[in-house]
Amino acid sequence: MNNQNSDTKETNNTLRRMRTIKELASHYSNLDPDTAITQYFIRQQLLSGKLPFVPAGSKRLVAIEDMDAFLINATIKTTQETQQGQIRRID
Repeated sequence: MNNQNSDTKETNNTLRRMRTIKELASHYSNLDPDTAITQYFIRQQLLSGKLPFVPAGSKRLVAIEDMDAFLINATIKTTQETQQGQIRRID
């Protein structure tokens, strides 16, 4: 019986905290009431392939750890990359 408990503990330590899009947005809203992370933003990241998910019926489950890593590693385009209306050289 002790052996089963230790197996369960090991499994629980490796489980990821999976949330639906709505629950994930709510998680960040609870951490920071003024957050700009919305259900729409999360959904767009999933559809663009930037954020991994696990399909569960009609829902998509996202690991909180993956979202945290995505936000930490997200890069901001420089003004040079975002300039529009100028002729750019094609190499």
